[in-house]
Amino acid sequence: MIHMSYTALYRVWRPGTFSEVVGQNHISQTLRNAVQQNRVTHAYLFSGPRGTGKTSLAKIMGKALNCLNLKDGEPCNECQNCQGINEGSFLDYFEIDAASNRGIDEIRDMRERVKFTPSQGRTKVYVIDEVHMLTNEAFNALLKTLEEPPEHVVFILATTEPHKIPLTILSRCQRYDFKKIFEEGIKERLKEIIAKENLKVEENALDLIVRKAEGGMRDAISILDQGISATGKNELSLAEVEEILGTLNEEQLYNIFFGTFKGEPGNIFSSLDNYLAEGKDIKQIVKDMTDYLREIILYKVSGKGENKKMKELSEMKDLKYFNALLKDLIEGEQKMYFFSRPRIILEALLMSREEGQKEEKKKVKTNEQVAEKPTIEKRIEIKEEVKNIPDEVEGSGSKNLWEDVLNQVKKEKIILHACLIEGSYAFEDGVGKVIFPENKKFHQERVSQKENLDLLEKIFEKKYNKKVKIISVLEGNGKVDPVPKIQEVKKEIPESKPSGDALEEALKIFNAEVVEIKD
Repeated sequence: MIHMSYTALYRVWRPGTFSEVVGQNHISQTLRNAVQQNRVTHAYLFSGPRGTGKTSLAKIMGKALNCLNLKDGEPCNECQNCQGINEGSFLDYFEIDAASNRGIDEIRDMRERVKFTPSQGRTKVYVIDEVHMLTNEAFNALLKTLEEPPEHVVFILATTEPHKIPLTILSRCQRYDFKKIFEEGIKERLKEIIAKENLKVEENALDLIVRKAEGGMRDAISILDQGISATGKNELSLAEVEEILGTLNEEQLYNIFFGTFKGEPGNIFSSLDNYLAEGKDIKQIVKDMTDYLREIILYKVSGKGENKKMKELSEMKDLKYFNALLKDLIEGEQKMYFFSRPRIILEALLMSREEGQKEEKKKVKTNEQVAEKPTIEKRIEIKEEVKNIPDEVEGSGSKNLWEDVLNQVKKEKIILHACLIEGSYAFEDGVGKVIFPENKKFHQERVSQKENLDLLEKIFEKKYNKKVKIISVLEGNGKVDPVPKIQEVKKEIPESKPSGDALEEALKIFNAEVVEIKD
């Protein structure tokens, strides 16, 4: 037969007095003063994150209100009333779990019992945990009791989600907001427990426990308890804590970020495969990455520390990149709870961050090139001469042949015009070619449609009284050097008037002459 005699550490080391509560001095001292000065109200609301001392302070308050040897507002924890509450046998102290007793029947039953005077102590104390879980009907029933409470009753409502509690209830309670406990406070309390339990825990293992508790004392003590139970000994190492929590160690996190910063997705995915094969949880991996990246950012900002791996990673990218990646990880962690294949989210965000970095580099390079040029930009309209004009078209007397055609197309078919301006025009062997860059294949294919080529040939024939064959090709598929696009050409010069080498070079490149200068 198995005897269930073991008591969890978080219950053994639960604070028994106001002064023992860690990290909530602004609340514990106020309540202690209220008891000492006999200024206790009939209803309290304790709200805040889990594991921060809400129900512990509620129990301390219950003991203080019924202690037979109260001293300076503190319960003695030795009288029969204090011991009865600690052991759960005191008849005037009630803890109700609203998550499992959320209906109107339970609240009605409580309403009937509050009418009776206390059996053992001076005050009946009702603690309703997770009170936000009550139904609307149950809240309405509770409201009637709070409106006209008996003098011998105190209600303590505890919740992690106060926004779900009706305002009519909130307005009748004295509210205290619990906050997450500072890591220093949690660590000092753990050290005290470790010493009194004759345990031996590595310093870095203790630091990891404190971080993973995320401000919750109960979680921290539970992790410590779990570690000792799992190892079966009174010693606990960092590796053992990492194994219990399923977290990545520094070497593993370094590998992921090094691969990410170097743009090596193959190495990243290989590392993820290995960690998942070890039983790591993908959501925990993202949490570990978020925490580690935060440390990298802090290292980058402060420039202090002796961690060589952290120093190396912090120098691989700039702060803007780190902040963007941190934002992606936080958003990715949220998305994982609504997606059946969370690994894909992590892989996608790491890949997209690398692609985003490449695009950013291109922009920076372009901006640097622009910065090297003169800062004053002037526009010069250059009248272009169409090269290789065949004899049958030269007789038209117009050197702006292609521009004239484009203007007419714009009047007749604006969509075709939008495609044509992405290309350039040239003649070869009596054939007119509309030539497009390789990345404008869509535009080239639209122009190649029979009805569009027919329209171009028709416009040529109508304007110049000659038939001209028109074709549409991609660059590299034709022999001729295309004429520059017929559009306003930007050329940056130092002053409002073009002169000297810059102008001569522009005219030489485009085989052109100056028509007009516009400011």
